[in-house]
Amino acid sequence: MARMDPPSPPFIFDRALIARRRARYASRFDDHAFLFDRQMADFVERLGAIRKDYPRALIINESGRASAILRADSGVAARIGALVVCDLAPKLVRRVGGSGARPVICDPERLPFAPASFDLVLAPLALHGVNDLPGALTTIRHMLRPDGLFLGGMFCAPSLRPLRQALIAAESALSGGAGPRVAPFADLADLAQLMQRAGFRSPVTDEDRVNVSYDSLMNLLRDLRGMGEAAAMIHRTRRPLHVTVLAECERILMVNHATSSGNPGAGQKNAPRFVMPFHLATLTGWGP
Repeated sequence: MARMDPPSPPFIFDRALIARRRARYASRFDDHAFLFDRQMADFVERLGAIRKDYPRALIINESGRASAILRADSGVAARIGALVVCDLAPKLVRRVGGSGARPVICDPERLPFAPASFDLVLAPLALHGVNDLPGALTTIRHMLRPDGLFLGGMFCAPSLRPLRQALIAAESALSGGAGPRVAPFADLADLAQLMQRAGFRSPVTDEDRVNVSYDSLMNLLRDLRGMGEAAAMIHRTRRPLHVTVLAECERILMVNHATSSGNPGAGQKNAPRFVMPFHLATLTGWGP
């Protein structure tokens, strides 16, 4: 009987484009890193509640900030031994120079570390643009030493759903059709199944819901670019958005998602605003 090979993962994201964009916006990342900082701070808080030492730790998606947030908590930092940090963008990972961490330039889809290498793996907002997420999670689980801990993060559904809907409506009305311009995000329930499938012990998935308010569509897009989160799908629409489509998209957001509350994005004014939801999933699992 012929052997059936497992299906190849779908290729949705252009990883080379993601790397170029992270490099391009590296100097601006600090001005737009509020969601990254929020999840990394949450990771540190969780580590503070677990009385355990981590002789060898890894941070995936360092972004030039994660190790500093980790080291800022003296109680947690005292329990971290040798620290390795990696990122797609050389400009970001090299910002850890002089901190004692060892920088490595690599892609979360192709992690170059041996099995049983780490007691702790942190991956803040690192996994939503990975094509083979089941494979990446399995690789990370194999990288853990016995009783090692993994804390991973990513945007999950329904992040940016109002933006996706408004862009489709505006472009369909004014351009006669709309293509994909906002990346898809996995559901939290699907992520829970993937953690079990990857073989983690005691896997847990939860989410942090953050509503961010914006006074203009351009400020939202500026935040997404600054985070390195502009659409990078292989089959994304390449046609530039016309100014009339952008204006109509903003009008739809202001009408359907108006708010007088929420966390203002970077540089926002006290003006009419719309709210944009970001859902930050945290994946927790233990090694064998």
